[in-house]
Amino acid sequence: FSVNLEDDILHTVVPRKFISNTYGGSTQTTLPTIGGDHEMRDRFNNFMCLTKDFQPCAPLMPGRVGIWLNGSNNDIHRRGTMRVISRVTKNPSRWVYQGQYRLYLSKPLTKDEWTMQSVAVRNTWAKALSTKPWGCYIRKGIYAQKLLSRKPTNGEVGSITPEQDMTITAEEVALALTRGDESITVFLMKCIGYDEGFQRDI
Repeated sequence: FSVNLEDDILHTVVPRKFISNTYGGSTQTTLPTIGGDHEMRDRFNNFMCLTKDFQPCAPLMPGRVGIWLNGSNNDIHRRGTMRVISRVTKNPSRWVYQGQYRLYLSKPLTKDEWTMQSVAVRNTWAKALSTKPWGCYIRKGIYAQKLLSRKPTNGEVGSITPEQDMTITAEEVALALTRGDESITVFLMKCIGYDEGFQRDI
């Protein structure tokens, strides 16, 4: 997607805290929930904040295509257009608005594609999937397979309790992804528009 905007405005970077203070939402989550008045919620409750730690193929230039990896069992691609902001530097942490994106469900990450990721990315995902609430579906699958010594059905995975799935370690998650027992969902990211007014406000 071609973005025609003055370079100094197009490449303006801001701290994540600026986004949170100005528009609302957490400074930590990928999909922050925007509070405040109805107008603010209606316009800005579609932020998607990406880092290379989790998203090695996130768009880093406005309008560029990207890939989003998702470790939870949700239908994010059905939410409509996302307002994508990527972290372009880590120290100091600075973020750039990339555009309005639609997500298209693709094939899951294969075990070979998983092992091709950097050690840092694999470790980040394994740790998060073993501890974060959104990693519960993969943890349940791993626990059920350990319990049954075979590939579990969806019903068997769903019967695993939170107390059981939280016993799964980062090492077990990494091994399951390396073996191909579990996989991370892949979405293709296509820029379909650019909110010029939003970037000028930043």
